[in-house]
Amino acid sequence: AGDTVTNSYATGAVIGQNYVGGLVGYITITTATIDSCYATGDVSGYSCVGGFIGSNHENANTTITNSYCTGNVSGTDSNIGGFAGYVVTGSTAVFDNCYTKSSLMGNVDSAGFLGYMGGTSNVTMRNCSVLGDISGASDAILLAKSSAATLTIEKCQYNSELNNSTLPLVVSSSDTGNVDLTDDTIRNAVTTCGFVTPFDFSGEIRVGLQVGINASQNSKIDLTTNFDLSYLNNLRQIGKSDGDF
Repeated sequence: AGDTVTNSYATGAVIGQNYVGGLVGYITITTATIDSCYATGDVSGYSCVGGFIGSNHENANTTITNSYCTGNVSGTDSNIGGFAGYVVTGSTAVFDNCYTKSSLMGNVDSAGFLGYMGGTSNVTMRNCSVLGDISGASDAILLAKSSAATLTIEKCQYNSELNNSTLPLVVSSSDTGNVDLTDDTIRNAVTTCGFVTPFDFSGEIRVGLQVGINASQNSKIDLTTNFDLSYLNNLRQIGKSDGDF
């Protein structure tokens, strides 16, 4: 059930007010899946601004996989994120194998990947990366959250050469100020990296192969790629299921 968007992209700059994203501004449906998509344009707005997605809807279940954004992101109010601006209270969001190279100019409740987790929201970040610079009044490298929100982080990384890499990984925001939530559990789930781009659909090379014409012949494949070979386990034929080559 729900709607799915796959193999889609946006390259133009986006300027708006609230709920502004490089590919998706605001998800209003209950269940949504976005896979293998990207946005490369600059994004600017007032509130709930993200390089890839602005915000989801209350009680929504949103899953975003194998996607990225690279455009500069800026917001003048709150909930500004390099990848996603805001996850609404009562909703669930999963970010799996996603990254942002966006340079972030944030304000209140802003962070390198997800600007803010509201209320009782539930977020899982798995194999996600923050590779862009973070500046302005941004609160954290990964995300800011309410004290009631539930967060799971697995195998994420950030660029150790960021111009503001001294920020906490995660903060809890309140009226009395931000509380650093970077405990041992989060530290053990997050590593540092340099300027490594996991994958890039916008310039990928798609190769069609015919091998094994008969059993007596050996086949040889010479393949030149423009992405980090350590991520070969993420390769799959466009339009096919994982492992169905």
